[in-house]
Amino acid sequence: MRYIFKILLIGLDGEGISFYALRALGEEGENKGAYFEWYEEVNAFDDICDLEINAITDITNIDSDFDEMLKTADGVIYFINPLNKEEIEIFNSIIHDVRSIKRNIPIILMYYDLQGILPLSVNKLLEDTWLEYLDLEAFVNLQPREFHQALQCLCLAMISGDTPLNIENAWMRFPIYIQLANIFFKKAEKEEKPELYFFAAQAIKKAATIADIFNKEEYYIICEQAAFLYSKVNLYLEASQILQNVDEKKADNFKRLYAESMVLEGNKLFNKRKFVQSAKQYLAAAQWSAIEIRDSNLMDESFKLAINSYISACSVENAFNILNNLPHDQTLLILREVTAKIIAAADFLIKEENYILARVQLYHAISMYQQEGLFDDLERFANKQIKVLISLLKIYIKEEQRKQAKQTYDEIINLSETYNVKKPDVDSQLKSLITQFLDNLDFSNATILINSLNSRRLQRELTALSSKVEDENKEFMKKQIEENIQKGVDVLNSFIEYELNIFKEINTQIIKEANQFIEDNDYSKAAKHVKAQVEFLKRVGREEIHNEMIKKALDILLVGKEFDQFFVSYYDLSKKAKKIYLRNKLQIILEKLNEFVKERNFERVEDVIINFISVFREQLLYEQSKEVSEIFVDSIKSEALKIAKNNNTKNAIDTSLRLINKAKEISLMYLDNRKLTFDEIYERITEIYIELDELPSAHAILNMIENKFLKTELNRKIEKLEAKKSATEAKKAEESSRGEISKERLSIIKNKAREFRQEKDELLKQRSPYRRRYFKDALMYFDKKDYDNANNSYKESVNRLIDGKRLNLAGVSLAIILLIYLKQNKFEDFRAYLTQIKNELGSLEKSFSETFSVSLVEYILDIEKLGDDIKLQESIEFMENLPFYEEEISLLNVILGKSLKTLEPEDFEREIAETEIKKENCIEFSKNIPKEKKEISKRKLMKNSYWKLALEDLSNKKYEVAADDYKDSIPKLLEKKFYRQAALSLILNMFIIIKIKDVFTAKTQLKVILTKYKELKSNFEDLPEIKILKNILFALEADKLELFNLCTKLLIDKLVLFEPEISFMESLMPEEQKSKPIEEKLSRKELGEKRKFEITTVQKFSKLERKMGDVRREYSEFLKQRNAMKKRYYKDVIILLESKSYNEIGLEYFRLAQVLSKRRDFRTSSLMVLLHGLALIKSDESPQKIRSNLNNYLDSLGLNKQLVKDTYYISCVDFILDVISNKMDNFFPKVRELLDIIPLFEEEIQLTEINL
Repeated sequence: MRYIFKILLIGLDGEGISFYALRALGEEGENKGAYFEWYEEVNAFDDICDLEINAITDITNIDSDFDEMLKTADGVIYFINPLNKEEIEIFNSIIHDVRSIKRNIPIILMYYDLQGILPLSVNKLLEDTWLEYLDLEAFVNLQPREFHQALQCLCLAMISGDTPLNIENAWMRFPIYIQLANIFFKKAEKEEKPELYFFAAQAIKKAATIADIFNKEEYYIICEQAAFLYSKVNLYLEASQILQNVDEKKADNFKRLYAESMVLEGNKLFNKRKFVQSAKQYLAAAQWSAIEIRDSNLMDESFKLAINSYISACSVENAFNILNNLPHDQTLLILREVTAKIIAAADFLIKEENYILARVQLYHAISMYQQEGLFDDLERFANKQIKVLISLLKIYIKEEQRKQAKQTYDEIINLSETYNVKKPDVDSQLKSLITQFLDNLDFSNATILINSLNSRRLQRELTALSSKVEDENKEFMKKQIEENIQKGVDVLNSFIEYELNIFKEINTQIIKEANQFIEDNDYSKAAKHVKAQVEFLKRVGREEIHNEMIKKALDILLVGKEFDQFFVSYYDLSKKAKKIYLRNKLQIILEKLNEFVKERNFERVEDVIINFISVFREQLLYEQSKEVSEIFVDSIKSEALKIAKNNNTKNAIDTSLRLINKAKEISLMYLDNRKLTFDEIYERITEIYIELDELPSAHAILNMIENKFLKTELNRKIEKLEAKKSATEAKKAEESSRGEISKERLSIIKNKAREFRQEKDELLKQRSPYRRRYFKDALMYFDKKDYDNANNSYKESVNRLIDGKRLNLAGVSLAIILLIYLKQNKFEDFRAYLTQIKNELGSLEKSFSETFSVSLVEYILDIEKLGDDIKLQESIEFMENLPFYEEEISLLNVILGKSLKTLEPEDFEREIAETEIKKENCIEFSKNIPKEKKEISKRKLMKNSYWKLALEDLSNKKYEVAADDYKDSIPKLLEKKFYRQAALSLILNMFIIIKIKDVFTAKTQLKVILTKYKELKSNFEDLPEIKILKNILFALEADKLELFNLCTKLLIDKLVLFEPEISFMESLMPEEQKSKPIEEKLSRKELGEKRKFEITTVQKFSKLERKMGDVRREYSEFLKQRNAMKKRYYKDVIILLESKSYNEIGLEYFRLAQVLSKRRDFRTSSLMVLLHGLALIKSDESPQKIRSNLNNYLDSLGLNKQLVKDTYYISCVDFILDVISNKMDNFFPKVRELLDIIPLFEEEIQLTEINL
């Protein structure tokens, strides 16, 4: 067993003791100020003791708090120089303090002199010590290297609870114990001091222990002598324990004597009238008799005595608790016997006038006897209880405690009715109680008690008195209420009048001050000044004045055109006040709005007018809101005309048209769709289109003009321009031919491509968050070669990105759309789409066209017009500079006729060589990690201070808490320059983060910690274990499991780790891969082919990994669909799964796959093919046979073959067959990852447990 003890090293020479401990324990202790602290592990035979050793530096120093330390110590080793009398005197005072503590603290004396060997006779010194101090052990001239002997001796004493004994010289102490026993025995006989027998017994007991150790023949005689001496002082239990292994019969006799002595002690206490203590003594005797000597007679007798004692102590509840542990028949017998005793106890309490306790005791008795059905005795208790309650009733009435008196009377009535006891006549007491209730106007209780009276005469008398008192009280209360109301009204009226006057004065002053602010044109400050008074009036509840002050504040804000504050204050008005205010102030509002429209920009005007329309309509003032709406429409028209006149651009046209639409919407919503005229605006827009030479658009706007004369004039102007333009274009068409794109434009594209290449990675990072939101479906359609749906998805992404002002990213999507149209040879359709996008962009069209992606798209379109395929190919190659996803790059490569990159055999070999170099480096690093006994001991000593909580959390799998614990210990260890221990904490912290999070998080946190302690690089970061940790993170990132396993094993072997830490680190290591057979040497060509196949397999797995996210998201929905079809389709296969007939299971799944494919449920059908493959693998079917079935299935799908072949489940079975066929052991763990996410029934999970 393992024990934990705390021991003290004490002596007058504190520094000398600390130096001795340093030499003995082999390391410096931790300085705690008043003492030095060590941790040591000591073997005590089969037990292990973890010791906290505290060496006190100065026991005479008050700050050392020696007394408190002594109370928490388990053992003491006292260093003393016997040649120094002062030390002996101090030791005698300290030994007194130790023995005054109420527990046994073993003490060992260390006779030692730092100057050298003591010039004294060792035997004489030991003999004197043993004679003077019976319970101490001593060592003389014990060298520090032998200090473990003293520690082991002290540990044995602390474990056994006995005095310390040095086994090596116990033979010397044997005759001294015999001598001491004789001295104490004779002295006890002579001086008649029985307590000396105890010391004689202790000495003889130690002598017996030594005799047992050395197998002395007199061992049995000495044990009997010790037992005899213990019995002399009535310590029968100690006597029994000594004889337990010597003479069991005598040991049992002493046990019986021990029980009888407890009964005798109980009798003594009972005679001294200490009934509770005697009852506890009897109980102890009864329990001892039952458990140890199994004497039922003594047990029963002791229980009865205990019950009797508790009753004598007036504590019948404790007596009844004892009865609950006895057989039912015996309980009934005892209850019948103690009835009179309980009655006597009640009489005693009545005599002592302790009626409360008497009532409690009798209620306990009534409950117990009723429970056991002893109704005759129960009636006696009920009668006695009624007498007690009558006495209490008289006392409560006398003390005018009406509620208690009423409650006591109710108890009397309940007892009489419950136990058929004659109801006592307490009318005289009730009369007094009723009178008290009436005096306190408690008519309800008085009425109840009047009805309970036995005397009719008394009932009539008290009823009349009650009616009289109640009538008088009613009349008095009525007058009192009227007087109070009148007084209250008078007081309130005076207060109200006074308060109104105060408010009038304050409000007048506030308005006066606000007018001063208005004179300074500071309307906002004036309103705030009034608003402060509004808040005050609101708090005091003066709503009528409160509303008036709000109106005043609103008037100020309205005049000052501070509309933001106006609307905030407006909502503080009551509902009724809002409507009245808006109706009364309509003209001022309209006037100020017209001024506001002229002074402020349109956006500000728009917000204010919309708010006004809203508040008018909230109050159902629809006609008034129309007047505000008319101002709004006029302001919109003015703004639209202003923009059209000030700008000659398409942006101006778009803005004006949007404003016209807004005006129409306002008319529709608020002006009953009143017809509006926009001829002036349309005229200006038409002129702009004419200036921009966009005559078709000018025609379109012209048709919206209502003024026929104006429309005719503009139409003639347009027709002239069209005729002129047609002639010019015809002339250009005749003179020009298809030419080349200028070299200048090509140079611009190249320069832009070069600049854009620098931003490619950043843009790809910007695109990455949108992959799942915008491009998930499009990329899935790419895999299925469904370019039409992919095109639609990308068009939707263009619109969404433009709405979000992400023009660069929208341009990239536009480039992909061009690639799709290229793939489909639909250039003209793309041109139409590009024109549509630009027309919809409005003001953003210029910014969008200036992005590199759109510039490149337009350049490609221009090159395509030339019909030069080579230049078209070159222009498309510029798209390699755009931030495409892998699927998009694949499409680009297909269009450009490029194949996917593959690693060359030389590259693969170089990668393997680099891994081998890293392995060799890690092995070299590990050789520089010391793992000596000193390091092991050091970490054990530091365990409680730094890693105790971390180890507990790690053992309990509280990984997040454990990671924080290890991380918190790093700065503490570095502060004390424990660099290797800090590195160990860092390594364990990283391993836990890898477990609960990922490698990237671990790598990031490692970088943060190492940067934080950059100044300790040579002592901390450059440690070999930290270098191995960096290689572990590299191995996990690069998926190099062999390197990870090697580095982890090196750390486990070289670091000083506790068992939970070793187990945790081993749990992170993948299972050892099967040893591969020695391959025959391959030619360079064969090796290249093999490596190429491995790379292809890796690419297949990567493709599956990309699809895993979709499979996880569809898991719940797919499994729900399968569960709905379970009875219909899977009934037969479930039965086969229960019988584990895997060959038949595979055939059944294959049949289901064919059935479901005919129903065009290709997702479920492909899953059936996967399960068919797994079942045949478990039946040891050859991969060739399974692949043959797979090909037959795919061939039967016709045009859907490629679509189904690219699904996750078909790709998965194809990958598994490749791994098995080529015995690619390193991919076996990845197969488990692929199978863990497929939606299976509980019965199907067994199919994933395949042995590859």
